[in-house]
Amino acid sequence: MTLKLYLKTLSKDGIKDSLSKEILTHLCKFNLARLKRLTESETSDKLVYKMLGGRMENKIDILDFFKVVKKERLFLFLSFFCPTLIAMIVSLLLPKSYTSYVKMLAPEVAAGGAISASPFGALSAFSLSGKSVSAQAIMSILQSDRMTLDIIKTFKINDLYNFKYTEDVIKYVTEEMVRIELDELEGTINVYVTTNSPEFSKNIAVFYLGNLGKIMEDLELAVEKPFVKVIDEPVIPEKKSAPKVKLNMAIAGSLGLIFGFVFIYFRVKIFSWRIT
Repeated sequence: MTLKLYLKTLSKDGIKDSLSKEILTHLCKFNLARLKRLTESETSDKLVYKMLGGRMENKIDILDFFKVVKKERLFLFLSFFCPTLIAMIVSLLLPKSYTSYVKMLAPEVAAGGAISASPFGALSAFSLSGKSVSAQAIMSILQSDRMTLDIIKTFKINDLYNFKYTEDVIKYVTEEMVRIELDELEGTINVYVTTNSPEFSKNIAVFYLGNLGKIMEDLELAVEKPFVKVIDEPVIPEKKSAPKVKLNMAIAGSLGLIFGFVFIYFRVKIFSWRIT
């Protein structure tokens, strides 16, 4: 209809020969096709343009941005809900882990002193009596390959987790199964054992405590018993230590929401560049 009106207007202006009309017809069709393509390319940006109040500026006002956020609230909800749901499902499907621990008082602290940075710090604490060793010496025993290999052999870790090489099972025990810490602030030595079974975690923690005394006797590092004073005995954990479903859901939802806001911001920013 637009093409006919345009030709009618041209006819009134005196352009009546057939060749001119044919040329003008092709030109009009070309321009209309081009206009249609431009219209289609900008259709996806109409909503943003309306949200900006019809202003074609390269700067984004904070109020305009929040107008976009308000209209895109469904997208933001899905940005939060979908990652949260995925994190919940994945967390529930992951195997559960249980952590049992033993907390021992450092020998220097038990004697009324403080933990020394030197392996021979216990000498000053016990007035060179030679009746105990330092916390650093106990840490060295707990973290030694001898202790780790005793655990592997006693509990048959190789067969249980299908390890082929000894180096691999040692790395697994020391890096993933067991964590040993010296808390200088509290003056304690802590051994944490994490496995898929609460009873298994507790048994390994108990073994650490018993085997520590055996190794110290073999090395003749202490005379008085008990070698260490235990504050917290290993117990069977009642609650799992991992995966932390609520924490994973909170992290995933927060990251998804941040992504949603960033996506909307850059969408508006890119549109403002295209307009200008």
